[in-house]
Parts: sequence; C-alpha cells; structure tokens
Amino acid sequence: MSASGKALLFCFNSKSALKVNHVFNVNAVVNQASLDTKRVPQGGGTVFLMCLLCALAWCIHGGCGLIYSAAPEAKFQNKVYAFNDALRWSRFDLALEHCSPVYRAEFIGRRSGWGRTIDVVDFEVLGISMLPNGAESKVVYRWVDRSTQHLHETTLRQRWSSDAPGFWVVGEEIIDGDERLFRPSSSGIIQ
Repeated sequence: MSASGKALLFCFNSKSALKVNHVFNVNAVVNQASLDTKRVPQGGGTVFLMCLLCALAWCIHGGCGLIYSAAPEAKFQNKVYAFNDALRWSRFDLALEHCSPVYRAEFIGRRSGWGRTIDVVDFEVLGISMLPNGAESKVVYRWVDRSTQHLHETTLRQRWSSDAPGFWVVGEEIIDGDERLFRPSSSGIIQ
C-alpha cells in the first residue's frame, strides 16, 4: 500500500484518550460501493463512522476553509483594526485604502503633522456600533508631541459608510481629550 493510499483516523475512545483507531487503504474504501464492516475494527464500527462523519462535517463547515463567511460585524471589526493600525505606524498609503474617495483629501490634511511633530504611540478600539447605513467606531489614540515629549490622549469617533464593496471611513471627530491631534481646518476649527 502506498503512503498516499494510507490514512490515519483518530477517534476518542470511551476514556476520552486520543488513539489511533484504524489504518485503512483509502483507495479500497473509495472503490467499494459501500463500507464493508469487515474493514472496521470490532466494536468500533459506530465510532469509526461517527468520526468519519464528524471529520467530513468539520471540513465542509469551515474547518478546512472550504466554506467561510464572516459576519458583517467581524469584517467591520477587522477593517477598524487594520485602519487604525496603519495610522499607528504612519502607513498612510494603507490607511487611505479604507477611506472614501470624498474624505481622502481632508484625511491627509488633518494629519499633516503626523510623523513630523506628532508620533502616535498606541491606539485602543473602545467599541464598534453597527448602524442602518454604516457603522461607528470609538478609538483612543495615545500620542507624543515631539516638541515637549509629553504623552497625550485623544478619543475619536470614526464614522464608516457601508457601500457595496465594504466599509469606508467618511468622517472623524474628536469626542474627548487633547484636540491638537488634528491640525485646524481652514476655518480655524479643529475637526
């Protein structure tokens, strides 16, 4: 029997210890119209079939990655972490991929000092909320002003739109903490 024709089937016995229950020839089983009980170890026929069915169900349900569909909340949470992690490391090229095209210019303008006068040292996602037409995330940024070397903290509310291809940042506002994280807009109001 070739190495590719062998398979090990692991099952739990009555004492819940993992053991090798049966080594069988895969080609012989596939070529038979039905499983022959002579090939199943004595007293283990039911256990063997249950383990085989469980392994098949595990693979089909996503254990092998054949069928996987994350919930919208999980996809959004991954997007929030990816966006804020890119900002934490000053990877604006990656962060821009999460911004709506309309918001991109404002996004870059508000962060013109990042990496030169401001260094983000940490972020923490406080929560996410799914809304009928999008979502919201609350994030705390901890950052250092290079001129003073003082640690500051700013909490943001990030607004996300849920268009057909996914979620996009459409706006941000400071809801608590030091407002100097963003530079003032042309009107003089810190956004």
